[in-house]
Amino acid sequence: MAVKPEQKLFHDLKKQLEKANKTIHLVRVENLIGQGTPDLNCCYDGVEFWLELKADDGRIPRLSKYQIAWHYRRYKSGGRSFILQRTLKQEHLKLFEGSGTRDLGTWSPVFELPLPVPASRSDFPLPVSRLPFVEVFDYIKHNY
Repeated sequence: MAVKPEQKLFHDLKKQLEKANKTIHLVRVENLIGQGTPDLNCCYDGVEFWLELKADDGRIPRLSKYQIAWHYRRYKSGGRSFILQRTLKQEHLKLFEGSGTRDLGTWSPVFELPLPVPASRSDFPLPVSRLPFVEVFDYIKHNY
């Protein structure tokens, strides 16, 4: 059975954060809690936030009306939530603030980086400082 793109995104994220030996607690949330609840609750070096994972090629991530409502309610309550999109064709990671769901017309990533493509097999493994998911989580930690 093939792994879905969002499952691969989660496994890659978890693997890189474990490799970096960061202080992190990830809780994968199944949709038994309620429609629109993000995929992960994260606590990273003392910063707690929710993270929705998306793997698609849209300019902005495709969200259901329930996901949009959840992120907006979290924003209105003073909480932190984000959507992490892996674009499939361009191989970029894009981080969007959940608060941006209140105006999807002007929503844009707050952080974006290309996923590294090695010139040769000798380029792997990447040093911890260059692991893209660590960079994303460090951005959240230092900016929110």
